[in-house]
Amino acid sequence: MLYEIGLLCTIGLGLWVLVDVASALPRRLHALPTALLGASSALWAGGELLISDLAGPDQVLLGRRLLYLGTAVLPVAWVWAAADAARARWLARAPWLVVLPALPQAAIYAFLYTEAHALFVHATAQPPLFGPLFWAHAAIGWSLITFGTGYFLLAAVRLGKASPARMVAIVAGTTLPLLSNLVYLTTGQFQTHADPTPILLAVGILVIRLAAIDSGLTAFLPVARKDVIEQLQLGVLVANLEGKIVDANPAAAHILAERKLAGRSLETLLARVQSDRARAIEVERFPVKGLVGVVGSCTVLRDRTEARRVELQLHQAQKLEAIGFLTAGIAHGINNPLAFLNSNLGSLEELARALADDAVQGALGPKRADLAAEAPEIVAEMKDGLDRIAHLVETLMSFSHSTSPEESLVPVDMRTVAEKATALAAVGVASDAIRTAFDPVPPVLGRENELVQIATNLLLNAIQASGNAPEIELELRCDRGQVTLSVRDRGPGIPDEFLPHIFDPFFTTKGLGEGTGLGLSLSFDLARRHGGTLEAANRSGGGAVFTLLLAPAPGAEVESEEVDALEISAGP
Repeated sequence: MLYEIGLLCTIGLGLWVLVDVASALPRRLHALPTALLGASSALWAGGELLISDLAGPDQVLLGRRLLYLGTAVLPVAWVWAAADAARARWLARAPWLVVLPALPQAAIYAFLYTEAHALFVHATAQPPLFGPLFWAHAAIGWSLITFGTGYFLLAAVRLGKASPARMVAIVAGTTLPLLSNLVYLTTGQFQTHADPTPILLAVGILVIRLAAIDSGLTAFLPVARKDVIEQLQLGVLVANLEGKIVDANPAAAHILAERKLAGRSLETLLARVQSDRARAIEVERFPVKGLVGVVGSCTVLRDRTEARRVELQLHQAQKLEAIGFLTAGIAHGINNPLAFLNSNLGSLEELARALADDAVQGALGPKRADLAAEAPEIVAEMKDGLDRIAHLVETLMSFSHSTSPEESLVPVDMRTVAEKATALAAVGVASDAIRTAFDPVPPVLGRENELVQIATNLLLNAIQASGNAPEIELELRCDRGQVTLSVRDRGPGIPDEFLPHIFDPFFTTKGLGEGTGLGLSLSFDLARRHGGTLEAANRSGGGAVFTLLLAPAPGAEVESEEVDALEISAGP
């Protein structure tokens, strides 16, 4: 009675494993060998249950057909599940190889449906009478089971690094059925005793189901369901205890820009994506728990690149707005004393002209006469300095005025743009740091303040890249049927690997805290809004060159690129 109860438990357990695992088969082919193990154990136990001392010939025949179908399928499924758990390379490269050992088993099993079935096992004899093919069937089965058990032991050793208890469970669960069947057949106990192998096999399959699959040894994890995560916009990666990815949703493949993620090292992929300064990827990790404890880990990826770009653009816009208000206030404050100085200089200019009179100088004495003679020149230099300050203040006030993105494009003189940008960028550097070369160019359609912002960003980047002695060249000319504004420096240039990313948001070659990586990105975006483009390259002899290309305004003619003389002057 206890034996029959054990067989019934084996059937129930085998069917549970079959139904539980097979429910994932449309998306998890890795679950198929475990499903076959559950089915084969149920068939074996069901066949043993049908065969009894009181069973009729037809019942015995049916029982033996079920029993030996289970024993034929079991070794193949065992090897398949074990190779999957041990990450056998041949299984990944040629999974069809698992079918080969099933062919001789199927050929021998077919004898149960022929008149020559006695070559395998007598259909109805009690106790069973084995023919010569039975021992071939048993030898093949034992060999496959032994081979598969070796793979399970390798997997158990690997799992032992994370869970020694589960390692011991796998070793015991996979070796006991093999040893039991070997002792049962070789010692002749089949003549007088019932076969305990199906019951022990059920225990082994339960151990495989819990300790191997739920522990993440196989590439199938029941807790990683694509029907739950595949529609998420968040990237979801499920890794086993070894840190190998066993499941991922489409969003994760998109975020990581990888087609195949299964089997890849999670740490390697995360290290690569987090080192990409052009992207902002948030990573959240947590352990995944199954029936036997922690079975792996789950990683959630959020691509916040666009959100961070918008946030930083808003932050930058707020800073620029605050600087604009501050600049406007300073400019207005400077304008008041400038008016007094200009008024007083008018009076001083009259006085200087009077002092320059020969009669006046003769009455002043030699030393004072020399000063009186230089007075008109001194006043002229002061007036020139005030004019330059007034021009700079005017440029600052113009630049501080906010521009609406919806503001219509109007014809803009690019020479004026270049001069204003030079005036802004030249503050605090040597007077000859920026040299300009302006060809006659037609106007372009645009918004002057935004074009000044682009040119200023390019000049400031060139100054920062040049170190303590900047040598900047600003050139305005016509090229390729477009108006081009080029900024060249003599800095270290741009490494070749950085060139494709130089205009990416957040990308910067500066040190931590020295740049946001938004200046060139914003300039590129502004150029695109004007129907133009921004290009970056390294110049021969060292340094970098950035070129803004804009189409001329409709109706404007692009003059010849051959110009006899260029106006070259030092920046203010």
